[in-house]
Amino acid sequence: MGTLHYGPAWNNKADVGTKERTFPVDFSKDFHVFGLDWNSDRIQWLLDGKVFHEETLRRNFWDGLYTAQGQPFDKEFFFILNLAVGGNFFGGEAFDPSEAQSWTKSTFEIDWIRKSEWR
Repeated sequence: MGTLHYGPAWNNKADVGTKERTFPVDFSKDFHVFGLDWNSDRIQWLLDGKVFHEETLRRNFWDGLYTAQGQPFDKEFFFILNLAVGGNFFGGEAFDPSEAQSWTKSTFEIDWIRKSEWR
């Protein structure tokens, strides 16, 4: 998923993004390059160099809370790397940790992360 979360508090927030989707690759078979290309006009999510989602920043994300187009995405942010298993994924069914015993590898491995200059 590629999702923007925003709002004044964890319990008063909104989001826009891809929602749940499938990809034509098996992520467990090899490493992949996930990208986020963010400039003053848009944010794009990439998988292995190909854009799979884009959100324009030329809009007001929350009338009455934000006063200009692109807010709050007009400032630098921190990266949060998240591997979500369970929750509302997989149709909302409960995830049983014993299912992971059949996985060939059950690690979340990050080879590199790089930030280029803000554009």
